[in-house]
Amino acid sequence: MAKRSGAGKGIALMLLCALLWSTSGLSIKLVPWGSMMLAGWRGVFGAATLFLCMKLMGYKIAFNLRSLLIGLCVAGTAFMFIIANRLTTAANAIVLQYTSPVWLVILSMAFLKKRYAIGDYLAVIFTVAGIALFFFDGLTPGGLLGNVIAIMDGCMLAGAYLLIGESREGKRLSGVLCGMLITSAIGVPFSFAGLLNCRQKSSCWLWLWACSNSGCPTPYTPWL
Repeated sequence: MAKRSGAGKGIALMLLCALLWSTSGLSIKLVPWGSMMLAGWRGVFGAATLFLCMKLMGYKIAFNLRSLLIGLCVAGTAFMFIIANRLTTAANAIVLQYTSPVWLVILSMAFLKKRYAIGDYLAVIFTVAGIALFFFDGLTPGGLLGNVIAIMDGCMLAGAYLLIGESREGKRLSGVLCGMLITSAIGVPFSFAGLLNCRQKSSCWLWLWACSNSGCPTPYTPWL
């Protein structure tokens, strides 16, 4: 009975995670800033929220090589997803990012020497095929560079999944926090290149906070 309760709780948290992640794309579209700047400030708000969550949950913050590698993958995913959304349609970016299960299988076989059952391979194939069919009308040849970046984003996301899955619980969130700090360190300086006019776009800060917490720390917390 306890196992069923734990499994039900896990499914509910994953549904919450998916719901929060799905709202991120809408918020990104509502912030008319440059990709690098948007990703940077998204990292600032996300890092602040995740830091607070880790303190409330009693997790220690520890940075090491593993957390740095996770951080690089998380930062790469953050930048590439926003850039892809700017260069191609949202449907293209979503479909191509969710090729990550395919990349996850490839990377885990190449680096961890893992082997999967036939059912696992079929599940990946049908999942990707289902997503592609769902967005079939929106997947267009336009925005070739954006499509390529979205595919690379899927690979980076798979790398983050792989490294997080092989890490202990506390270090997982430290790695994600590291990624947000890297994202903010790279992206925020673009704000001072004349790309941001806070007085004209003050309403964007609300959407920035929304996309920061729906796409970064809040979904990661129930998922991890």
